[in-house]
Amino acid sequence: MVAEAENGLDALEQARKVFPDLAVVDVSMPQMNGIELTREIRQSLPETEIVILTQHNSQSVLEQAREAGARGYVVKSAVAEDLITAVEAVRQHRSFTSSGIE
Repeated sequence: MVAEAENGLDALEQARKVFPDLAVVDVSMPQMNGIELTREIRQSLPETEIVILTQHNSQSVLEQAREAGARGYVVKSAVAEDLITAVEAVRQHRSFTSSGIE
């Protein structure tokens, strides 16, 4: 881990400072949600891959994340099983989605 942030605006500032290869972004953050943050990171740092981490197990949030530029989508209920696999897939520029999305 190179940086950690308490809110979306801080996360964007951190990303612009450290130029991460990959960011794990929570959808529910104060000041700028994870979907907005994903759009901003992809626009500012197009080489940065993004994995969304969320409690939302829904197709509509998944679609919003994908449209914003996230390549990975992990629901918190499956984080123990899926997060490492998602990071490995996204680092190889492959998509990953937790199973069981409604």
